[in-house]
This record gives sequence, structure tokens and C-alpha cells, in this order.
Amino acid sequence: MNSISEKISKWSPWVALVGIIYVLIGGLLLPLNPGIIGVNKSLLFSDSVQEITVETYQFPKHTVIRKVWLRTTIPSKQGAFSFFEAKVIAQDKVDVTNTFAIQTHCILGNSDIKSQDLDLWVEYNNDLIFLPKSFYLKKSVKDTIQKTANFADFDTKDRLSNSNGLTFPNRVTLNESIRNLFYHVPMWFSMILLLAVAAVFGILYLTNGNLENEYRFDALIKVGIVCGVLGMITGATWARATWGSWWPKDDPKLNGVAIGMLMYLAYLVLRSTLTDPYQKARISAIYSVFVFPIFIALIAIMPKLAENSLHPGSGDSVGFNQYDLNSTLRMFFWPAVISWIALFWWIADIVYRLRKIEELQLQKEYEENV
Repeated sequence: MNSISEKISKWSPWVALVGIIYVLIGGLLLPLNPGIIGVNKSLLFSDSVQEITVETYQFPKHTVIRKVWLRTTIPSKQGAFSFFEAKVIAQDKVDVTNTFAIQTHCILGNSDIKSQDLDLWVEYNNDLIFLPKSFYLKKSVKDTIQKTANFADFDTKDRLSNSNGLTFPNRVTLNESIRNLFYHVPMWFSMILLLAVAAVFGILYLTNGNLENEYRFDALIKVGIVCGVLGMITGATWARATWGSWWPKDDPKLNGVAIGMLMYLAYLVLRSTLTDPYQKARISAIYSVFVFPIFIALIAIMPKLAENSLHPGSGDSVGFNQYDLNSTLRMFFWPAVISWIALFWWIADIVYRLRKIEELQLQKEYEENV
């Protein structure tokens, strides 16, 4: 195991250097695709004409908006979606202020439906973009006409690519913060990997009593804690940009991470209370082996079992792997994961080597005094 670690450590600084430079340049400089940021009003009433201002992002100059629809989020009992066409007005504002206005008249008709969520769809040039759940449509008292427009042939799957060369996808709520995917997620990947390997070295120490294994797992845990702290900082920044809070208190994954990190900080406190090197090594190894599966349960298993969560892949939320990340995003995400792992592995190897030099120096001083 130590020989494998040494081989990895030999190449990790170069992988980290090249990969992080690549991710920083591409991740920061490549633009986002056009998208819709929001609308100036979210509540609409049926059977009345409403004018709405749509705020866009990264729209190309001289954009031609061909058509606008409001579509029901959930299909009706007959399996068809309800569509309400909108008239585009003040289109020239797109080039100047990144906004344009639409006028729409929605009729729910004489039915049992009292309200609906509506998605906003915009066809411009040769592309199609949408903003899910843009509006909440309530049925007005005077809406008594049975009239809805259902388009069974409205196929958006092949046209919603929004791919214009080397660009990142513009996802709702995320917008520019989607670039944090290259930092926050790799920090957690690095943390989990380092702590997992630390548990393996802990088992090896308990098996053969080789102190070099203790040096290894101690260095990996300390650097893993640093990864966890950086992951929490980048995650809090992302949460503030997308959810409006640095730390949503009811999110099960965030609370699980907080408890898990405290458990690993307790590892540092535990080691500081022990003076005998062999006792410290043995107790630390046992702690590292048993705390890791508990940590995984707190940050991965329990959040998935929760009823509600803001975090992707936890509770009732959709995992990031279900999003259309597009090929450009993958070109930088996976190199980012490999590069950050390589960097933190290299740092852990430096901590290990410093500890080894320190122990050899102490042993030399002891032999000289004897």
C-alpha cells in the first residue's frame, strides 16, 4: 500500500498543476448560454390581459424572438399540456437592457382546475429556452369560458440543447454560480477519498503495527478535514447565491456534514490528549476506522432518506446527474475532480514526509542521549 502511495505521490503535483490551470482558465473564461433570469410578476389571473417583463441573460445581439408560450407544468387528465400563447411587445429592448415585454391572455375555462403553475418558453433565432414555474395562474371569478390550446406536437427535447460551441449551460437559479461545480463538488470528492484511504491505513496499522501507516492515516485525515472546511466554505457561498442563505438550517445534508466534521475535529482533540505514541496510534487508528462509515451515513445515506432537502440528490430533490450538464461542462468537471484530488493527495504526502522526518529526528536525539 505504501509503494502505491509513493507512486501516486510522484505524479500528483504535475497532475494537479496542469489540471487546475486548465480548469481555472476554462472554468472562468468560457461564457454561459443564453437564458431567462426571471420575470417582473409571478402571479397571474385568468381571463385578463397581462403585460410581463422578461429578464434575459447573454442574449446575442439582434435577437429575433419568434414565439412565446406559457405551458402548464403538469399535463391534464387527458395527458395533454395546456398552452397559452403570448404576444411579444417592446422586443427592441433585448439588445439594450436584456429585457423584453410580452402580453398574454390565459383562460382556464369552466373546469375543476382553480390554479396552475406555468412554464415560460421562448423561441428565439433557432433556439429554445424556458424558465420552469415562472408563473402561478389563478382562476378569476369571471373566467367561465371553456377554452384551452393544446398542442400535442410541441416537441422541445431536441431543440432545448442551447449549445453554441464551447459554452456552459445556463440553468435556472444557478446561472453564473454553476462554475462553482468545479470547486465545491471536487472538495467533497477529495475529502471522502482521503478519509476512506485513511481508514484503510488505519486497518493496516491495526494489522501490522507499522508506525508508517499511522503517519499516513494521520496526514490524510488532517488534509481531509481541510478539504471538508473548504467544501463547507464553497458550499455556503453557493447556497447564498442560489438559496439566499449561507446555511439553510433545515437541510439534512448540511446538518449531517456539520456533525460529521465535528466528529473528525474530535479526532484531533483526542490525539492531543494522548502522550504515549503507541497508544495514540492505536486509539487513533480505531477511531478513524469506525468514524468513517458513520460519516458516510451522515452525509450520503441519511440525506437521501429525508423527506425534503434543497441539496441535489437528497430528499425529494433531483440529483445533479439528472441535469443536462452538456459536454463542455463535463470537459472541465472531471478534470477538476482529478486535479483537486491530486493536489490534496500531494499535500497529504508532504505532511506525511514531514512527520516521518520529525520522528526520525526524535529517534536520533533519543539514541544520542542514551
